[in-house]
Amino acid sequence: MKPSFARNGPRRWPIYFLMGSRKNNLIGIKAVLLAIILYGSLSAQTPLSLETAIRLSDDHSFTVKAARSDSLTALYDLGASRALRYPSVSLTATSFYINKLQSINLPFSSMTIGAHNNYQADLKLTLPIWTGGRIGGQVDVQTALFEARGANLEAARLSNAYNTRKAYLSVISAGAMLNAAHASSDRVRMILNDTQDRFRAGSADSVDILGAELALLRIAQLETERNFALDNARQLLGKLLGMEIVPGTVYDSIPQPNEDAAKVKSYEVEPPTTETLNRPELVIYENRARASDISIGLSRAGYLPNISGFGGYSAGKPNKDIFGNKWNDYWNVGLNLNWDFNLGNRIGKTVSSAKAAASAARSQKEDIEESLLLQAKTAWNNLTLAFQNYDYSRSQFEIARKQYALGQEKQKAGALSLNRLLELVADLSSSEQLFRASTINYYIAETEYLYAIGSPRIYGGIQR
Repeated sequence: MKPSFARNGPRRWPIYFLMGSRKNNLIGIKAVLLAIILYGSLSAQTPLSLETAIRLSDDHSFTVKAARSDSLTALYDLGASRALRYPSVSLTATSFYINKLQSINLPFSSMTIGAHNNYQADLKLTLPIWTGGRIGGQVDVQTALFEARGANLEAARLSNAYNTRKAYLSVISAGAMLNAAHASSDRVRMILNDTQDRFRAGSADSVDILGAELALLRIAQLETERNFALDNARQLLGKLLGMEIVPGTVYDSIPQPNEDAAKVKSYEVEPPTTETLNRPELVIYENRARASDISIGLSRAGYLPNISGFGGYSAGKPNKDIFGNKWNDYWNVGLNLNWDFNLGNRIGKTVSSAKAAASAARSQKEDIEESLLLQAKTAWNNLTLAFQNYDYSRSQFEIARKQYALGQEKQKAGALSLNRLLELVADLSSSEQLFRASTINYYIAETEYLYAIGSPRIYGGIQR
C-alpha cells in the first residue's frame, strides 16, 4: 500500500523533512543515500540460476525464433497440401459489347447471331476423383518436411541451451579464476608485510622486499587479466540472454563431482550407440530421406492420368442461345480426363532425378549418424577424463596447500628462504587455479556430453 503522501498527485517529500533543522536534514539525507546504496547493492545481488538463464536465452534467441517461424511455415504447407483433396469452387463473370454481329439471310427473313450486349456468369465446382497418387504423395512429402522442420526447431533450442550453458559456466569459471588470483594476492601481500617487518628488525634485506613486491606486481597483473576475462564472459552471457549481467549477480553453486560422477552419472554405462542418441539432427535427415523416397513415387505419377468431376451453373444473356437475346441459365455435370504424354521422356528423367536425390539424402543421413556417434563417444571419453583431471588437480591442490603451510612455518623459523616461499606461493596459486578450473571444466564436459547425446537434462540446472 502506498504512503498517504504518494496516493494522489506527484510524489513529494514529507513536509517535516523539508522544514526540520539542518542537522535533522543532514541525518535524513544520509539515511536516504544509505537506503539508495543498499537498494543498489541488493538489486545487484539478483540470483540467476542456470535453468532460468537457459529459459531466458530460449525466449531471446533469434535463431530459435526463426526456427519456430519455419516450423509454422511447414505446418501451413502441410495444410495446403491436404486441402487439395477438397473440392474447389470457381466463379467467373464477364460483360462486353460487340458492335458488329453476324447474320444469316434466309429467303423470307434474316437472323442475327449473338447480341450487342453480353452478360455471362459461371459457377463451377471441381472435385479430384483420381490423381494417380499425386495428392497423397504431396501430403506425405509435406508431412515428412513438417517433422523435419519441427526437429530443426528442437535442434536450434538444443544448440542454444548448449551455448548458454557453456557461457554460464564460463562466467562462473572466470569468477573462480579471479577469486583464486585475489587469494594469491592476499598471500603474497602477507609475505610482503612480514618481510618488511623483518627488514626493519634487521633479519631481511632489500632484495627480499623487492622479490615480494615483484611477486605482488605479477599477481596484480594477473588480477587485471582475470577481471577483463570475467567482464568478457558476462558480455557473452548477456548477449545470449538479451540482458545486462551486472557485477554481483548470484549464480548457482558448483558442487564438487564425486565417484558416481566418474561413471557419467548413470547416463550410460558404456559409450553411446546410434540407438541411444536422441539428437534432433537424426530426425531431420531421416525425414529428408523419407521425403526424397516419396518424391520418386510422386514423379512416377506423371505417367498416370488425372480424373476429376465437375458441376456447374451458368447464367447470362444471351448465354448459350446465340439466336436469342434473353436471360437464360442451365446446369451441367461431367468428368474431366487429363493425360499428358511427353515425347522427350520428361517423366522418366524426373524419376531418375528423384532417385538420385533420394540416394544422396540417404548418404547424408548415414554420414550424420556416423558424425554424431563419433561426437557422442568423444564427449563420453572427455567427460570421464574431466573427472580424472579434477581428481588429480584436487590432490595436487591439497599437497600444494600443505606444502605452503609448512613453508610458512619454516620461513618464520629461518629455515627457508623467501624466494623458496614465493615459489611455494606460485605453486599453490597454480594448483588452486587448476583445481578451480578442473571443477568447472568437468561440468563443461558434462554439457558437451548432454548436447552430444541430445539429453533433455541440458535444459536443467547443475546436478551433482
